[in-house]
Amino acid sequence: MHPYPQIGVFLRCTGPAGDAYFILADQTRNAIEPRLRAALEPGAMMEWGTSHHPGMTDIAAIMAAPLPWDDAACDWHIAWLLQIGAVWWNGFAFLAEEHNDNKGGAAP
Repeated sequence: MHPYPQIGVFLRCTGPAGDAYFILADQTRNAIEPRLRAALEPGAMMEWGTSHHPGMTDIAAIMAAPLPWDDAACDWHIAWLLQIGAVWWNGFAFLAEEHNDNKGGAAP
C-alpha cells in the first residue's frame, strides 16, 4: 500500500499503441531504470508494470506528499516533478529517436 496523499510522475500505457510503447520501454528497461531510480529522492518509490487501473500498464515514480500543502510544499512538489520529468523525458525520448533511425521517418 502506498502512503497517501502522494504525487507522482507516470508513464501510463493503454490500448494497442500504449502496449507497443511499453514493450519498447520494457525491452530497454536495464538501460532506463537505473537512471530513473538514481534521480529519485529518499522515500520515493518506483513501480514498473501492471497498474491498479484496469487495462493499463504504468511506469511510475511516486512520493508521499504529506499535509500541509502550503506554498513551501507546493514549491518542493513542483521542483521534484520537474526534476523527475526531465530525467524521464531523457530516458524515454530515445525510443522515438531510435524508431526514426530504424524506419527513416517520423515517429508516430
